[in-house]
Amino acid sequence: MTLPPDEPFIPEAQEPEPPEHATESAAYDAEPSEHDAGLAALDAAESAEMVAEGAPADGAVPAAVDVAVPADVDVAADVDLPVGVTAVLEGTKVDAWVPMSDGVFLAITLYLPHESVGPQPCVLEALPYRKDDMTSSYRPEYVRLRDDHHYAVARLDLRGTGSSGGRATDEYPAQEQRDLAEVLTWLAAQPWCDANIGMYGTSYSGFNSLQMACERPPELKAVIAIYATDDRFTDDV
Repeated sequence: MTLPPDEPFIPEAQEPEPPEHATESAAYDAEPSEHDAGLAALDAAESAEMVAEGAPADGAVPAAVDVAVPADVDVAADVDLPVGVTAVLEGTKVDAWVPMSDGVFLAITLYLPHESVGPQPCVLEALPYRKDDMTSSYRPEYVRLRDDHHYAVARLDLRGTGSSGGRATDEYPAQEQRDLAEVLTWLAAQPWCDANIGMYGTSYSGFNSLQMACERPPELKAVIAIYATDDRFTDDV
């Protein structure tokens, strides 16, 4: 290969030498600073990777950061959290069956707070909309109520819907209200529940929340009914 004499030969596999100032800059960057040492200390903590996405550009830890910790981890013994980081103990998700007095079993999914918080109030949502597939995308809301606020959350497939046994005969039948009364009693008797239960939901589950409130079962202490009414004749949605 022949080149003009004024053009230097540079093999294809070889890169040109960097300018002198670039070499000095690289050497400066390679020398650790006090700031870099501080960041390295944070990186040594097991949760630093979780914090990094929300940290400011200067590497400082935000004033309050929640880090999810698996249920089987002893926070005091196993996790060294940076200053300003709070451990949020993850609870558990359990699928169970609630037996009805007529022999039918209703499918229920339980989002239970970490056992260290003890028995807690339970929030029940009872729907015919297939908790395990059709409305499974609602899950983040139940996890938030469980881990951030320490509520137990129960999602119930109503009789004859989803994974539950029995036969669905109509909207809001009297049998549904009898079932829900038994479900409330079952939930209140569980060791993770403090016997105080609230019902909530949008549309269908808001309707049956109000219907159960009219029955005044002793376990039901609160209702949050969204886009729902107690007058289906003039105000159904």
